[in-house]
Amino acid sequence: MGQVRHRSSRGFTLIELLIVVAIIGILAAIVIPNLLTAMDKSKQVSTAALLRAYGQSIEIYRIDNSDFPQAATINDLFVLLSPISDSLRVTDDWHHNVSYTYDVDSYSMESFGKDGIDSFPNVTPQTRYIFNLDLLYCNGVFTSGVD
Repeated sequence: MGQVRHRSSRGFTLIELLIVVAIIGILAAIVIPNLLTAMDKSKQVSTAALLRAYGQSIEIYRIDNSDFPQAATINDLFVLLSPISDSLRVTDDWHHNVSYTYDVDSYSMESFGKDGIDSFPNVTPQTRYIFNLDLLYCNGVFTSGVD
């Protein structure tokens, strides 16, 4: 009988390593864009919740004072409304200042989206994942930016 030699395992071959690296690369190419979209969607939803919280606080202020808060900047509005709600902040989840405007019988809160540029286009269901679009909340209703 002949002597049987067993190959000793000293590591992986170059081909095995290349296959593993290729598989990891393919998985990363699939997962990373989806992860980035999910992160932007979560920022959009959180910013929408912030605008709703401002809207509710503005309505409470209006009931108490018979007028909308007269604030020139978001910082002034924050000072006026912070006793009403502790969930307010002056920036959206992309770290851009929120905009507030009012007149005698209406108000609006606006986040300028991921890019921070005031672009207010008409938002449709097909554009809801374009995170540069503005979120506009007027008199208790979203008029742009969320579906």
